[in-house]
Amino acid sequence: MNQTRTTRLSEKELDLIPRLDVPFEQKNQCWFCGEPVFKDVVFISNSQFPVELPRLKVPSCEECFGLCRGEQVPYIELLRDLVKDKLTKRHHKALAVGTNWTQEELEECDFSGAALEGFKRSAWQMFLITKDRINFQGWPISVDGITAGSGISSEQVMFDEITYPNLLVAIRSLSQSYQLDRGYLAQVIEIVGQDRLGYAISFCRATQGDAAKRKDEHLRSLQELLVEEKQAEAERLVDTGSIHYKVRDIALEDVKELILYRTLIPAVAIQWALNRDITLLEQIVEAEDDLFSAFSEQGELVAFSYFNGLQIYFEKRETDLEWATNEDPNRHLFMK
Repeated sequence: MNQTRTTRLSEKELDLIPRLDVPFEQKNQCWFCGEPVFKDVVFISNSQFPVELPRLKVPSCEECFGLCRGEQVPYIELLRDLVKDKLTKRHHKALAVGTNWTQEELEECDFSGAALEGFKRSAWQMFLITKDRINFQGWPISVDGITAGSGISSEQVMFDEITYPNLLVAIRSLSQSYQLDRGYLAQVIEIVGQDRLGYAISFCRATQGDAAKRKDEHLRSLQELLVEEKQAEAERLVDTGSIHYKVRDIALEDVKELILYRTLIPAVAIQWALNRDITLLEQIVEAEDDLFSAFSEQGELVAFSYFNGLQIYFEKRETDLEWATNEDPNRHLFMK
């Protein structure tokens, strides 16, 4: 049976535990969050089955070192995910700053009082620091040059430029930041899929104040709407009338929705544009009538939100080439 954390190791036993290989450029960074190193965490697997790395020393900052204390898990990757989970819990107020504000809004706010002025000065910086720590991916797991894993979980969920270790952590953190009912948000995500988190959040914000019976009706309507979307996709017309498009065949599940300047750009709107080879701000302006015609059955307000979102999206791509090239989650779909 593997030795657990509750057993105190001698100096000789500690010396025999291998240390995670650390790239030279990251020699002073915590493997969990990227902050300056405090000391090594001694990881000891509690698995009853053979694992590739049953014992390992991992460089950590002071906070992550404390967060590891008492955790007994079978894999070092799972310990990393638990630490990320604890960081999102502990610093959810800092993460919520990016949800509720933009940097420009904070700078322009007319706060009075020492506490509020202090918040104005430090809040955005604290958000950026926390976001970087949560998003930090560490480096591949290897010992003495022998690779034992990428260190990146396949269950990671990214939303609004923040990477969560898994969907459950994302739901908990986002429900706190947006002040949503966690269970209701989870139900909506189960229907629309985790690739449409922005849509799920918008739906919950618009309906969560209703009574439980009314919420059940909303959920049924949402399921029916998704069925209609799939049918409409299957029956998609090649020629919309006024403009003849070069047609592509991008599936909805391959498109990522995103939020820019606190505006949701839905995946279905991006898909509509890209499947008609519309990739520029000028082109979407020209196609305004066709877009409104395509989504008229969903209501004029929905069509307008799609059009407005696409304008913001394409303008961002044209004015921020670094973002378009490296950070846009749909950048690969713009490569022809």
